Formats: sequence, C-alpha cells, structure tokens
Amino acid sequence: MPWIKVDDHYDEHRKFMECGPLGHALWLSGMAYCNRNLTDGFIPWSAARTLLSWEFLEPPDDDGRRLRVAISVTSGMSGGDVDAEYVISLLTACGLWDEVSGGYVVHDYAEYQPTKEQVLAERAAKAAAGKAGGQASARARAKAPATARGQAKLNPVPVPVPDAFGSNEPHASDARSDAFDVVEVVEGLTGRPFGFTLGSRVFDTLAADVKDFGPDRVLTEYRAVKDGAPGPVDAAGVVFGGHKRLFPIPDGPRSKPVAVPKGMVQSIADIREALDAR
Repeated sequence: MPWIKVDDHYDEHRKFMECGPLGHALWLSGMAYCNRNLTDGFIPWSAARTLLSWEFLEPPDDDGRRLRVAISVTSGMSGGDVDAEYVISLLTACGLWDEVSGGYVVHDYAEYQPTKEQVLAERAAKAAAGKAGGQASARARAKAPATARGQAKLNPVPVPVPDAFGSNEPHASDARSDAFDVVEVVEGLTGRPFGFTLGSRVFDTLAADVKDFGPDRVLTEYRAVKDGAPGPVDAAGVVFGGHKRLFPIPDGPRSKPVAVPKGMVQSIADIREALDAR
C-alpha cells in the first residue's frame, strides 16, 4: 500500500497559509487519490470535483434527527455555500495544484512522493522475495519427512509410540494440520525455514502447545515473543519463548525456614567420630 509523505511543518508553508483549511482538506484528499491510483500527481477534472463533499450531517440530536449542514464562506455582508470549484480555485491560485489539460497536477508531486514506476518495482521485488521464501519453505517441508524417517532407522523405538498430536485420540489429524499451519506462520515471523523435523524437541513443543491451547492462542504468544525481542529471533526462540508465556511460573510466597528441634543437629566432629567408630 502506498503511503503519503507529508512533512510535519507543511502547514507553515506560505502556500498552505494562503489556501486556508478548505484548501488543506482538498489537497490532502487529492494526494490520497494520486497515491491510491498511482497517477503520478494527476487528478482528472471530474475526480477533483468528487474528492470531498462540502456538506455533511450533524450528530443526531435527542430525537435522533440529523441536520444537513452546508459549508459556507462570508466576507462582510456577502457570502455563499462552498463548492468544489471554489476550493479548487484556492489551490490553483496559491500554486499547490497546476491546471493542465483534462484536470490538475499536484505541484512537485514526484519530488516528495513515490512514482508509479517506483511503487510497482517495489511490489515486484516483494513478490519475488515472498515466492523465494515460499519455495524454500516447501523444500524444507518436503525434506522433513525423509529426515524423520532416517532418524527413526538410526534410533528405533518401541511401537506404539504416543506422539505430540495424540494419534489415538479423536481429531488428531486436525491437531497435526493446525501444527503445520503454525509452522508456516513461524517461518513468516522469522523470515527463514522452520528447520526442525517431527520428533525434535522444538516441533514436539509446538505441536503439544497447539493441541492444548489451539493455534490462535499459540500464535498470539509467538507474535508477542517476536515483537518483544530486541533483535532477530529464530524458530526455536519463538517456540520456547511462546511456551514459557503459555506456562508462566507463578510468583508464589516463599516457604518459611523449618525450625530444627534442639538435639537433632550434630556437629562435624560428632559425625566424623561416628564414622570412625564404624
């Protein structure tokens, strides 16, 4: 999404002081139109007259009725309602808009705002990066089952073995699907492949938490870990950090020291003497 770049001192510029608050409003709406439609600052004649309405409804009164209000300007004893033609004339007179064939152009637009060419190039670069990341994730997921099989051959275990999904329980397949969905989100949070296979401590922790709390709650905690990290964080950091948030250690009262009855405490010398006697 393109963003409008507006200097926080723009209102102190001579042109904005000349055009007044109505000019401010139409100029800002025109900037949004140009950025949204990638027109490089051009505003068609018809669009310029529909960017803003110079009428509005007041908040409802006690009876629920809303009055229609028209903005007007007065000078001395004369005045009239405001329309688009009037405000456009303010912008062209002070040089914020330049009138051209078929409409208007925001003055010096390309000097401060991204052009259509720049926006499209940035979108294409992001799309290419996302595609590359998706392909890397697919390769990692395709490799994961083979790696898990290899580990199973090297480290055989008794059968049956309960897994993190509770394969003998109802809806185990749903839990497995949710876990893999969460893995994809973790890859998006960290910007790299997950890298841990079935049977690993990281994956089993993730799967168990998803089974116990559901994917939405788990992802809420994972995002909190990512947002609170001072720097980049990998999948293990996200998973274990989220697990700690799901199972916080309570700050309970400390236990009081136990008083030992007199006569139950032996000195070192007594202990040594008893050992020597054996």
